[in-house]
Amino acid sequence: MNKNQITMAAIGGVALVAVLAVGYLTYATWEETDEKAQSLERSKSDIRRIDAAPVARTQEAVAAIAANAQKLDDWRAEMMALVSAGDLAGDPDATPESFKQKMVTEARELSKLPGGVAGNIVKDDFDFGFKDYIIGGSMPPRDRLGALQRQWTEIGMLVNLLSRCGVRELVSVEVGAAAAVEAPQKEEKPKRGARNVKKPAAQKEAVRKEPATAQGYELKFTAKPAAFVRVIDACAMVERFIVVDGFSFAKERDTLAEVFGGKEKAEASAGGGRGRGRGRGRNRTAAAADAGQPASEDAEEVSKKGLVIDPELDEPLTVTLKLTTFDFGTNVGEKKDDAAEKEVSE
Repeated sequence: MNKNQITMAAIGGVALVAVLAVGYLTYATWEETDEKAQSLERSKSDIRRIDAAPVARTQEAVAAIAANAQKLDDWRAEMMALVSAGDLAGDPDATPESFKQKMVTEARELSKLPGGVAGNIVKDDFDFGFKDYIIGGSMPPRDRLGALQRQWTEIGMLVNLLSRCGVRELVSVEVGAAAAVEAPQKEEKPKRGARNVKKPAAQKEAVRKEPATAQGYELKFTAKPAAFVRVIDACAMVERFIVVDGFSFAKERDTLAEVFGGKEKAEASAGGGRGRGRGRGRNRTAAAADAGQPASEDAEEVSKKGLVIDPELDEPLTVTLKLTTFDFGTNVGEKKDDAAEKEVSE
């Protein structure tokens, strides 16, 4: 290869490198331009979507949304303070022996509350749902003292409530199992383009709140209708958060049916039965007149007044009431004094 050929080959190599460099720069420029064009199109699309939204993305709208969010937070705090106002706090220093003695002593006091059983609300030796601890010789287990303290305090509150409302007799108390109620947590969605950074464990523990605990009860008692209505109203007005799950009521004797049944027998005897050809539409007065008997003055008096049974003298209802109490854990770890505890129970 002569000198000219070497020179031409060198020039050709340099030209090829230059062409490749220009081609690469052209491709890189085109790719960057395409990315910018796509980004611009996405931005335009976001702007069109924001413009078409019901709430315009203005400074005033952002401020209004922030104000509404603050109002919602204030409302949540106010509602939590309202529903947790009756939260209870157990005695961390209680022992099985001291708590058993407290139950026995307070059971005697509850048994003396006004009612319709010889002036009291319960019969003698009533166990208030804790037969093993109050009447029997069993000792409360140490690992359940917290739950038992809450149950016993709430039963005292409910017995006081029934007595104030005029209940005749508390027949039985059944204590259900406690259950945790998890409140739904709102998850924050990560912003677009932001990294999904996990929060530290310590921060998660600081945000997490204790769940509410639900405790069910079933009370069976006898009461007049007016007293039963007062009980339902009192459950809604008491400071402790109570939900009435359901109730049923019945009477041991249907006095209304007994009254009407007695009248039918009287009509049959006064009318002489069907064998005499009396029509079913004949009233009691006509039947008594045909039989030669004067109409009863009491019957005429009842007919005038329209009073069949005096509600004050009627048999009381036998009510089965199911309810659930909720504790939101705001007083956990705090020891409540005796005066405050007595105020809750009353």
